Amino acid sequence: TVLRFVELDSTGSNDAFLPGVESVEASFDGTSLAAYCDHWVSNVVSRTGFIDTLHDTLGFTPKVDFNAGVVAAGEAQIESTVTGNSPSFRTNDKGVALRDQSQVYLPINNALSQVGHVHLYLKEIGQGVQHIASRVGDLPGVVQRANDFRAATGGGLSFLAIPQSYYGTLTAKQLSADAEIEEDFAETCLAHLRSAGILDASGVVALSASREAVAGVLPKSASVLVVESVLRARYRNLYALAGSALSEETYLKIVRNNILMDVQGDDLLLQIFSCNVLQRESGEEAPFLEFIQRVCSEQIGRAHV
Repeated sequence: TVLRFVELDSTGSNDAFLPGVESVEASFDGTSLAAYCDHWVSNVVSRTGFIDTLHDTLGFTPKVDFNAGVVAAGEAQIESTVTGNSPSFRTNDKGVALRDQSQVYLPINNALSQVGHVHLYLKEIGQGVQHIASRVGDLPGVVQRANDFRAATGGGLSFLAIPQSYYGTLTAKQLSADAEIEEDFAETCLAHLRSAGILDASGVVALSASREAVAGVLPKSASVLVVESVLRARYRNLYALAGSALSEETYLKIVRNNILMDVQGDDLLLQIFSCNVLQRESGEEAPFLEFIQRVCSEQIGRAHV
């Protein structure tokens, strides 16, 4: 990592000062969607040494205590700390917050075991940035556009595939609880759904299923709540996190585009990871990109993403 210090002139101009670099007014083609730098993650040999260097040179300090310490994933173990600066900037305008670049976050990892992505990255590539995360205002829209572009042209970013079962499945026990019906009747409903091709053998409800189609194949005595419970099963696990804060349309966009969702305090985090970029050989570690959208607690009640 190279830290380059650039002294601005007394006018406070934002013009570039590196040799051969000129300021260029940003322009867009009318179809592009903006993405703003949020954080970038480094894999290093000495996490504490790098943190000390950033503190001594830039005044950065650890910011996220819950992510500090040992993170285990199977046999892989790493240490991870998020460090950054302390800007005074504050705003209640989510558009301004999206565009603001005053906050710098640098998550830093080091490996504690001889297995796992961090260890292999250091072994095969060396110390450096593992991935760059950019925030956007409409993550489902950005990913859908990227997927449409790739389908039409064969080029562009591809993303990690997430099985639909990750987002929700439907069992007789779940349908019985959600729709407040007897489990025997729930089994009957599932049998009807399977026969119609709406429910597969692994308990996944078809994303294309409509209310009319579901109601049309269920027993006539099935209530509206049964129909709604079947449709909600497509994103049941997400609904357990966010409830009615997001619309059905938004939930389906999240599932359809393989987006991950997490709760951070009272806020929601939507995120997706690209497949490897700049990969030298198939099977080797390589950098990748992350795109995120934060839905703050003040926005959740009316969030349509």
